[in-house]
Amino acid sequence: MGSFFVVLDHPPVDGLTDVFQAFFGEDLLSGTGAQRQRARRGSDLQVVAEIDLEQAFTGVAVMVPAEVALPCERCDASGAEPGSSTRGCTTCSGAGVVRTVSSNVFGQFVQQRTCPDCGGLGEMLESPCAECRGEGRIIRESELEVDIPRGIHDGQQIRVRGEGHAGFRSTERGNAFVVVRVRPDSRFVRDGDDLHAVIRLTMTEAALGTSAKVPGLPDELDVEVRPGTQPGEARVLEGQGMPALRGGRRGKLYVTFLVAVPTHLDDEQRRLVEELGARLGPEAYVQTDDESEGFFRRLKNALR
Repeated sequence: MGSFFVVLDHPPVDGLTDVFQAFFGEDLLSGTGAQRQRARRGSDLQVVAEIDLEQAFTGVAVMVPAEVALPCERCDASGAEPGSSTRGCTTCSGAGVVRTVSSNVFGQFVQQRTCPDCGGLGEMLESPCAECRGEGRIIRESELEVDIPRGIHDGQQIRVRGEGHAGFRSTERGNAFVVVRVRPDSRFVRDGDDLHAVIRLTMTEAALGTSAKVPGLPDELDVEVRPGTQPGEARVLEGQGMPALRGGRRGKLYVTFLVAVPTHLDDEQRRLVEELGARLGPEAYVQTDDESEGFFRRLKNALR
């Protein structure tokens, strides 16, 4: 699909006209040209696209189903039955707007609004289209092709220009806003562009050191576990997180080690563990200042 898209955290206000209309209505708009153009542009469409974390890592093109008001092909969005004509609106005399004048202590106040009969077009149909009944547009089941860039975050929106609803008797369409939902991945917790993963070590693996497989994107990673690894100790792998939405930099992968202690021992195993415990002196459990500070730092973060 060649549609232009922009990634947004929230859809923007569509111009200063929207701001004035939101607060003051259409009264402050002067002339019919701005009103007619505004009336003919279609409204925006919002849809949701769900993807996996791996798809957010690589980027993906998805097809999103949607109900969209498309220009009527039978009447070419004019709203008129083929072969019929139009006539000027008698309510607004072809101006597309109606004006009312009211008086108060400050003088006269002129209000100007879109004509309710012709919708601001200034003309009426002699014979409405049998397909769209004069609307110039028809609701259809459609699919919107969306290119989701790598590194996108859950909840961000992609604006696709010109893929929204068609306007009243117009081929001019609004924009489509695609809300991207990234499904949770059981292997990771995502924090911005960083990823957090946990791997489980046995007591002997943590004590003696080992080579471990840790989850990564796109593939698993080999990590050397140093002898004497403590429960809750973390390893930071630079450049192994999610790609930044803008730019090629990747975040970090934080790997936290959980150390499993045996819970079911037979008599012989228990005897061996007791013998080992008796032979290990206090010097085998020396803890560095860095490890102590790291423990208390993690504790403080958990209590926040």
